[in-house]
Amino acid sequence: MKGWWRRQPLKLRLASWFAAACLTIVLGMVPLVYAQIQHRLHIDLDNQLVVDWDLVATHLEADPSGKIQWRASSPATPDSPGYVGTSFDVWSAGTRLLDSISIFPKPMPVPAPDLNDVEWHHRTLDLSGGYRARVYERHC
Repeated sequence: MKGWWRRQPLKLRLASWFAAACLTIVLGMVPLVYAQIQHRLHIDLDNQLVVDWDLVATHLEADPSGKIQWRASSPATPDSPGYVGTSFDVWSAGTRLLDSISIFPKPMPVPAPDLNDVEWHHRTLDLSGGYRARVYERHC
């Protein structure tokens, strides 16, 4: 093999080494590029969850019994574009589910929030069936 390689023209040998070096560099950069894209999408998703919270929170109110409901005077409804496919829960400070408003056909089984000293935070939940969900929790 070594003799065959030396008999090849210098241009072919240089082009082959250059191609191998470029391929090595590109393949070495793939994990870095993937990590950057994943990080950027993660940040965009977190920002979108905050925007969704702000939109939904303006349409909620507590009825006389303390149950959370969609504000009747609100021009938007849960069926309005932008709200379809969303789900949110309202928890008490004692980690008791007060109300769950889900626009999904069947509500997601979301565990109790992680109530700590932080006013708001994002977390990823591992749900049954191998599903994962990114949630935004805000303590008001």
